[in-house]
Amino acid sequence: MNAYMIWSRIHRPVLNQAYPGTPFSTISARLGEEWKNLSLEQQKPYYEEAERLKRKHAEEYPSK
Repeated sequence: MNAYMIWSRIHRPVLNQAYPGTPFSTISARLGEEWKNLSLEQQKPYYEEAERLKRKHAEEYPSK
């Protein structure tokens, strides 16, 4: 999972709750806009988590 995917898994439910009945594609577009507007400092924890997950996967599945 990349940093955006980690962030969006947290924030998609928030938008779904704030805008019930909104199409998935509209929520996805909104998430993309919000992610782009975050500063690198705000995105940093998600990049760090993505890297941690990548290392964990490499340890658990070394041949892949």
